[in-house]
Amino acid sequence: MEPDDTPKPRLRPAKAAPTPPPTEGDLSRIAREAVRQAPDPRLDKQLARMGLADPSPPAEPAPGQPASGLAVIGPQLERLGRELWRIHVTLWVLVAVVGILAVLVVVLLFR
Repeated sequence: MEPDDTPKPRLRPAKAAPTPPPTEGDLSRIAREAVRQAPDPRLDKQLARMGLADPSPPAEPAPGQPASGLAVIGPQLERLGRELWRIHVTLWVLVAVVGILAVLVVVLLFR
């Protein structure tokens, strides 16, 4: 016998009575509980990503341990900086050449 792949209708839950809004006491109790809870690092990271909290400082290596990532990133960062400078200079040279060519075209057309 093959399994039945026909979709079954979903049952809608019965409408519950609307809940009354929280009272001042309830809100106060909820706020106190929220303040007393230990901070959740996942929530802190999400809030920092949304720009609603300061980003947490990076973890410091223990004394005597080398900063493994920093030793590798330094030379790569310098190489990328030189490459970016080269691209920047090339872009300005191209802008100057296009400007000169535009002036020559305008002068030759309206001669």
